[in-house]
Amino acid sequence: MSNGIYEKGGKGPNNYYNPIDPKVPSWNGKGGAVGLELYLNKAKGYRAGLEDDKKKLAGPRLWSNLRGSAQKYLEKKDPATYAKEDGVELLHKALSER
Repeated sequence: MSNGIYEKGGKGPNNYYNPIDPKVPSWNGKGGAVGLELYLNKAKGYRAGLEDDKKKLAGPRLWSNLRGSAQKYLEKKDPATYAKEDGVELLHKALSER
């Protein structure tokens, strides 16, 4: 069940509801290469809007807002992997390999 801000998580031990941060771009894995490129553009724009000392948090925040097949593909990856200045690009690369 979804109320617009929460979507059912399915893989956690408690099958809890994961909040979607409306300020962070989200992608469900649909749309193929075009959908991925559109998501990447939004992700780069999101990172550009962050203060310099927060830019390395863009990757983990984007990771936590993934849904559908995009989330399923990266669910076993540690979000800290993307806590770098180039975290958005690393996330893009990982999603491109799915």
